[in-house]
Amino acid sequence: MKRKVSGIGISMLVCIACLFTFGCNPDENNVDVVDQSAEVQLILDNIIEDYNNGIYGVDEASRRIEKVGNENPQTYQIVDGARDDLALISESKSAYAQAEQCMSEGNFLLAYKLFGQIYSADTFYANSQERRNQAKGYHIEKVKNEAADLVSRGEYQGAVAILKTCKDDFDGTTELDSLISAYQEYEKSKEILAIVTEVDDKILENDYKTALNILSDALSKHTGNETLLTKRADCEEKYVIYVLDSAKQCYNNGYDFAGAIAIINAAIVDLPNNIELDKAKAEYMTCKPTELYELTTFYQEGGRDLRYRQKQISDNRGDIHNEYYEVSDGYRPVTFVYLIDGKYDMISGTAFVSESLKNYEDIGQIKIYGDGILLYESIMLGKGILPIKFSAELSGVTEMRIEIIKGVVWQYYPYLSNVQLYKKLG
Repeated sequence: MKRKVSGIGISMLVCIACLFTFGCNPDENNVDVVDQSAEVQLILDNIIEDYNNGIYGVDEASRRIEKVGNENPQTYQIVDGARDDLALISESKSAYAQAEQCMSEGNFLLAYKLFGQIYSADTFYANSQERRNQAKGYHIEKVKNEAADLVSRGEYQGAVAILKTCKDDFDGTTELDSLISAYQEYEKSKEILAIVTEVDDKILENDYKTALNILSDALSKHTGNETLLTKRADCEEKYVIYVLDSAKQCYNNGYDFAGAIAIINAAIVDLPNNIELDKAKAEYMTCKPTELYELTTFYQEGGRDLRYRQKQISDNRGDIHNEYYEVSDGYRPVTFVYLIDGKYDMISGTAFVSESLKNYEDIGQIKIYGDGILLYESIMLGKGILPIKFSAELSGVTEMRIEIIKGVVWQYYPYLSNVQLYKKLG
């Protein structure tokens, strides 16, 4: 087996070379010392070699070295070097045996470390570097198989974790990088698929706000992911369609302007600067209800005014109205005529008896005409009759007439509140 020359042996050779180089004529004693040292060195090298080849154990080798030392006290430095060599080889031999045991048991990582320690201490010891490389290869293959098993069970994060640990064990080896990247992509794909599935479920439930929040959180983690960006665009488009349909349905179902605007405003919070929503809101604002008091009376009959009051009044059910219309005391039916020129499609409001008149029979009733045609007629309001919500279609009507007819109580009329005129959308 190839062995490195001990430090003492090198010193002895240098000494001899110097003597002959400078032409010295060593005396007879010096020649004897040199010859003796060379002979001792050879004996000690043979002892180490025999031990290393397993001819005898460390104890026998140590005993033989000590015997040589005792017999040649003047060569103590050479003997000390042999002792050091024996100790080093003995340690390496023990570590090598342990490393081989680890290899046979499949503990390749520990074997790798032990072979590395041997090689660091003695680069010439057996095939420690070759076995070290083999241990590394075996361990990497073992970890790859374990990672593949985890992946087969869908545990991508676990697979990536053990591969990264293996990479660190071998000082950042790059041969696992491609596999780590691949598993990370698989994991990301799996995660993104789960996100998209969850978003689709929320879309089916028309829960677009939650869907957008899920996508926002996902994109903060997976910045620029094309699948998530495409899904967000799809979600936003469907959200806008849903909002516009909901607002239209809300408005067309009783001209609920406030409800339609509320739906659009809520969506604008989720989708700021959305052109379609801003355009829809602007369109709805053109359909803002017109209050009856905003219209100019074309003419009136009956000698009494329809006065608008911005103050509270209680009806016969005890509900509070924050504004109302009243006719001053009188004896005849009163009529109020408005030229609307086909601008409106519906009128609505509430007719009621005030709390102060709740015990009077037959206070009066409301009639609405469009171009001379009766469009709406309430029942007679009075004792025991709850407030009535009224409405009438006005599409195409040029002249609207509101008639308030008296009952048997000669000096009082029913009250009106929240009287508004509406336009159809678009």
